[in-house]
Amino acid sequence: MSFCKISSQYLYSGQTIVDNIFVTSHLPNLDGDTVKVYLYGLYECTSGSGAGIETFSRVLGISEKKIWEAFEKLAKEGLVTIIEGYPKEVRYNPVTNKVKETKLYSREKYYNFNIQIQNIIRERMITPTEYKEYYLVIEAFNMEPDALVMIAKYATGIKGEKVGHAYITTLAKNWAREGCLTVEAVEKRLKQYEVLTGELKLLFDVLNIKKEPTVDDKTEYLNLKNQVALTLPEFFEIANRTKKTGSSFSKFVKTVLEHAEKGKGMASDIEKSEEIIRQIHDKIGRGEVISNQIRSLYRNWSYTLAMPDDVILYALSQSVAAGNPLLYLNRTLENWAEAGAKTLAAVKKQTPQVAQDKVVKEKEEQRTKTRTMKEEEIARIFKLRENKEFRDLDTKHRALVLEAAKLKSEGKNVKELEKEIAVLERKMENIKKKI
Repeated sequence: MSFCKISSQYLYSGQTIVDNIFVTSHLPNLDGDTVKVYLYGLYECTSGSGAGIETFSRVLGISEKKIWEAFEKLAKEGLVTIIEGYPKEVRYNPVTNKVKETKLYSREKYYNFNIQIQNIIRERMITPTEYKEYYLVIEAFNMEPDALVMIAKYATGIKGEKVGHAYITTLAKNWAREGCLTVEAVEKRLKQYEVLTGELKLLFDVLNIKKEPTVDDKTEYLNLKNQVALTLPEFFEIANRTKKTGSSFSKFVKTVLEHAEKGKGMASDIEKSEEIIRQIHDKIGRGEVISNQIRSLYRNWSYTLAMPDDVILYALSQSVAAGNPLLYLNRTLENWAEAGAKTLAAVKKQTPQVAQDKVVKEKEEQRTKTRTMKEEEIARIFKLRENKEFRDLDTKHRALVLEAAKLKSEGKNVKELEKEIAVLERKMENIKKKI
C-alpha cells in the first residue's frame, strides 16, 4: 500500500482536467445528461473513490437506466469501453479526434465488435491503435467482424488473455488469404484443427517429435492434406520412412511432396507394400484376415531395419518350413540386418538360424505383443477423440489440473479441486472401458 495519498479536501478543491479534443470533437454530439455522466465519471476516476452506479444516480439526479444509456453513447464515441461482466465495468479511453478517424472507420459500425473483442482480451485494455489494426484487416480482406472475434478467441486459447494484437492479426490475415472470411468458414477451420490436432499428435509420436503441434504445423498439415489424397495410415507409412533420416515435421512434409512430384505417388508404394504383406500372410499367416502382427512386423523390417522387399521375400521362402515361421522370419531378418547384409547377394551368403533359445523366443513374442498393443492403442485414441463426451471431460480435466497446479504454487488449498478432478478422471475411465 502506498504511504502517499491525496486527501479528500484536496480532491474537492483540486481539478478534473478535460481534454480540449473532447470539447471540440465530441461535445457537440452529446446531450446534457451524457456530458454530466462523462464529467462525473472522469472526476470519480481521478478520485479513485470506487463509487458505484447508485452514487452516480444520487449525485447527478439521473436514473441508473439513463446513466447506462449515457455510457452507451460515450462508448459509441470511443470515449469509454464497457466491459461486460458482473458488475459491469466502464474504462475511460484516451480522447482522440473523432473527425479524423471517421474518414476511415465508423465507430457505429464497429461498436459491437469493440465490445466483443475487449471482452475476450480481458487482461488488458485494447488501445485505439490496436482497434485500427483490427479494422484494417476487416476492411482490407472484407472479413466479417464476428469472424475476426472468433479468431481472437482461438488465439487467446493458445496465448492467453494477454495475447498481442500482432499475433491475432497475423493469424487472421493468413486465414483470410486461405478464404476464411466468414463465421461459417472460421467455424469449419476450427473443427478441422480439432481433428488435425489429434492426427498430428499421433504423427509426431511416430516421428519422435517431442512437442505439441503449433498453429503453423496444423496449417501446413491441412495444406498438405489438400494437395495429396492420402489416408492417415498412408501418412503413418511415410512418417516411419522419414524417421530414418531424422525426425522433423518439415522433412516429413517435404518427403510426401517429393514423392507426389516425382509421380511415384504414395498410393503406388502403399499398394506395393500391401502386396508383400499379402504374400507373407498367404504363406505363413492364419485365417482369412491379415493380422496386425504381420503388418507391424513388415513395417519394422521395411522401415526400421531398411530391408528391401526382395530380401524379405527371400527370407520368407526360407521360413515356411519352420515350426513357428513368423518368429523364424523375424529373427532371420534381424540377424541379417545386424550383420549389415541388406542385399539379396549378401543375405544368400548368410546362414539363416532359428532362435530356439526359450529366452529369445519370449523376447520376440513380447516385442510383437508390444507392437500390436501400440496399434490397438492408436485405434483406441481415435475412438476416444471421436467421443464428444470424452473430449468435453478431457478439456475440463486439463483446465482444472492447470488451475490446481497454479493455486498449489500460490500455497492455496486445492482439496475441492482435486476432488472434482478425481470425479472427472473416473468418468473418463468409465468411457475408456466402454470403448
